[in-house]
Amino acid sequence: VYFDPPDLGWEPYFASWVQKFVPANRQADVSALAEKWIPKCLKMRKSCQELAPIVDANAVISLTRLYETFAPKIDVEAFGEKSGEALEKLFAYSLIWSLGSSITETSRPAFDQCVREIENFFPASHPIYDYSFNFDKADWQTWEEKLPNPFKPGEDTPFHRIIVPTTDTIRNMFILNSLNGKHFHSLLVGATGTGKTIAVQQAISELDDTAWTSLTINMSAMTSSGKTQEIIESKIEKRIKNKFGPAGNKRMLMFVDDLNMPRKDTFGSQPPLELLRQWIDYGCWYDRVKQTLRYVEGIHMVSAMGPPGGGRAVISSRLQSAANNLCFVNPADSQIRRIFMTLASNKLNEFRNEDIKALSEPLTMTTIAIYSQISEGFLPTPEKCHYLFNLRDIAKIFQGVYLADSKVHEEKEQIIRLWYHECCRVFMDRLINHEDREKLRGLLDAAMDNGLQVRSKEIDGGDPDFVFAALDLTNPEAEDATYDYMQDRKGLKAFMEQKNEDYNTMFKKSPMSLVMFKEAVEICCKILRILKQPQGNALLIGVGGSGRHCQTRLASYLAFYKCFSIEITKQYKHQAFLDDMKRLYELTGVKNQAMTFLFSDTEIVEESFLEDVANMLSSGEVPNLFTSDELGTIRSGLEKAAKEQKINQTAEAMYDFFISR
Repeated sequence: VYFDPPDLGWEPYFASWVQKFVPANRQADVSALAEKWIPKCLKMRKSCQELAPIVDANAVISLTRLYETFAPKIDVEAFGEKSGEALEKLFAYSLIWSLGSSITETSRPAFDQCVREIENFFPASHPIYDYSFNFDKADWQTWEEKLPNPFKPGEDTPFHRIIVPTTDTIRNMFILNSLNGKHFHSLLVGATGTGKTIAVQQAISELDDTAWTSLTINMSAMTSSGKTQEIIESKIEKRIKNKFGPAGNKRMLMFVDDLNMPRKDTFGSQPPLELLRQWIDYGCWYDRVKQTLRYVEGIHMVSAMGPPGGGRAVISSRLQSAANNLCFVNPADSQIRRIFMTLASNKLNEFRNEDIKALSEPLTMTTIAIYSQISEGFLPTPEKCHYLFNLRDIAKIFQGVYLADSKVHEEKEQIIRLWYHECCRVFMDRLINHEDREKLRGLLDAAMDNGLQVRSKEIDGGDPDFVFAALDLTNPEAEDATYDYMQDRKGLKAFMEQKNEDYNTMFKKSPMSLVMFKEAVEICCKILRILKQPQGNALLIGVGGSGRHCQTRLASYLAFYKCFSIEITKQYKHQAFLDDMKRLYELTGVKNQAMTFLFSDTEIVEESFLEDVANMLSSGEVPNLFTSDELGTIRSGLEKAAKEQKINQTAEAMYDFFISR
């Protein structure tokens, strides 16, 4: 029987839910609140902008899920005469983060006004989204009150693991953890760099290891339903008869990243997503060999995706309706300032020079100003499709500043020069012609003059293409050289030429006859900089013969890395590629060798290679690469190193340790 959604409406579902979940003495009150709040808010939503629009029924179902999540945290009856007011505040709080959670930041002020017109019990000083509900007092408090002030990262925390808490992160984490606690599926939608993946990784890290396990699936255009099923089935085991679940009777939090990336088939569906929808709706799928039903239990899903467009598809409403939709908005300017000011001051406070310590605010403000101008001034076109900038670019600049050494960089000008160099590397290296690069230099010069009261000519020493590198020209064998300004360009060229000769002596079968002209030295130093960074990956673009392979091999040699690449033959297929990946993982994970994986576009024999490389870049692992016997061999090879690092000897902990190496 087909019901047209406008004819059916949300009321039958809500009435059924009230009878099932709400205590008998409060059913009339909750129904009255629904009549008071829901129709007006649903009407307002029609004029609001959403990254992934949800239908009215989905919004109301999300409201009921959140109410179920929050209701046990408060005893409404304990508030006596004010119990009705407490119940309404609880209902309104659930409504804001269900009907109002999928709305973008541009439409939230209109929704804010609509809520205040219905019942104005929110303080006027902040938008409604800035208020948390205090379940003990049945009253509002700002999310900002929950922020640690001041926040200081752990001393040994590497830069890429520092997460500065903001009002956005703590409220998103609270809603996400609340839904996880009740095993409700959730869908996080937001632009690149808004913190979706980090939020889920943080939620996973806070889970109780004795009761929970986790699985991350990174979707791409090439992901198939068979591959998705294979990945999930590799992490579950048979319980009874035809029922399967995570090992040890644990629950599993399954994180599906880039949910809307799989390519649509002839009929407009996305097979991996249809498999997940079937599992959510019916709790089962079919064994692809025996064609028997397999019931999969004990798993709940958190998924994340960017807004549709540019390779990302619009996903089916049927799948979307199974989850609570939470829009991760772009952080406000005040939050961006807070994040990067915290990062800058955390590093610069290590220095003795007070002038350097005072740079935290001007460096942060100037960086944000440059980022805003570049985002608006360098827009993507078909020829420049990679001119896409997000907040991660600002983070990469400060990651470079974190390489400053307080024993070497003692003057303010040295820090500004390092910062200027990192701005050039992060933004300028992406630009494809001299006109764009000169335009960027002009922007940088004006921003520095405005924010730091210094001009680029005073910093670059007369050479706009100045170089920083982690090289010690006086000691070629130094492995932990300081990342510093290479003022002696002749000495740097001679150093590179000597290293090229050393490389040819070591690798006599494949020598490289390189002419180390000015640009060649600069490119080699740029690649070396990326290799030395944690999770440093580079995409080198250039015409044939421009030195991409040679420069990478030389930079790897300078970084004391071994260069690994695959050898293509006529019979080279996907299984041969997986065998090569096994060798690479054993060299890095078991033998702990520093490796550079050099992969060229001419080596993409099958598109499935890209799927594996994408997984490697996003999560660090290729799903189902090793058999159980091979994993046993890996664990025995890691036993000694794991004991030294005090790692648990469980199979899961050992595998995580293997991937982390």
